[in-house]
Amino acid sequence: FVRWLPEVGWFLFVERPEDEAISGARRAFYLNLVVYVLILILALLTAGFTVNRFQTRLERTASFDPLTGAMNRLAFQTVAEHSIREARRESRPLSVVLFDIDHFKAVNDTLGHAAGDRALKTVVQACKAALRASDLLCRWGGEEFLILLPSSGPDGAFSAAEKVRTAISAAKLGPDGPSVTISAGTATIRPDEDLNSLIQRADERLLEAKRAGRNRTVRAD
Repeated sequence: FVRWLPEVGWFLFVERPEDEAISGARRAFYLNLVVYVLILILALLTAGFTVNRFQTRLERTASFDPLTGAMNRLAFQTVAEHSIREARRESRPLSVVLFDIDHFKAVNDTLGHAAGDRALKTVVQACKAALRASDLLCRWGGEEFLILLPSSGPDGAFSAAEKVRTAISAAKLGPDGPSVTISAGTATIRPDEDLNSLIQRADERLLEAKRAGRNRTVRAD
């Protein structure tokens, strides 16, 4: 570099050896490269986390009912059909419980649709609390719900349905709100029976429960 020295009226020239200058430039280059790589890695990690979180949210939206958090019908059918194949392969029983909320239309008409939504959420919360971790709850449609019970025969299915029915009837729609009841039908998979046939038999028992006065469970033979 060059520096003016006014005291003596001279210019001071200081030359750095070429090797030292090149070495300094190389160090600066490597330092900038390391910083760039670190920033790139951080950006990729952040982007990956964001994409994974968004993908998880999309998968949940595609598989679960947005109001109640119960699995939706399409996702349930996929899982249930796989569970049936697995149960047959391992010679294990498998059952379903089909239930709906008694007089749900009256809840909507009398208390409003917001109360109807609360009823659906309350039913799902009470149901999940009464079920095993391996059981699967689905909002089958409207106020109708379907439960898949792996490794459960007729007695286990009836017991699970009654446990759910009791839990739901004890729940309240808000601190001072009313409670609701359900009617349920159960069915256990037969050899060579498909999912639709299994659900149809549970639905027939559900209709029997309604005709018998509601707020009860009827099991298939």
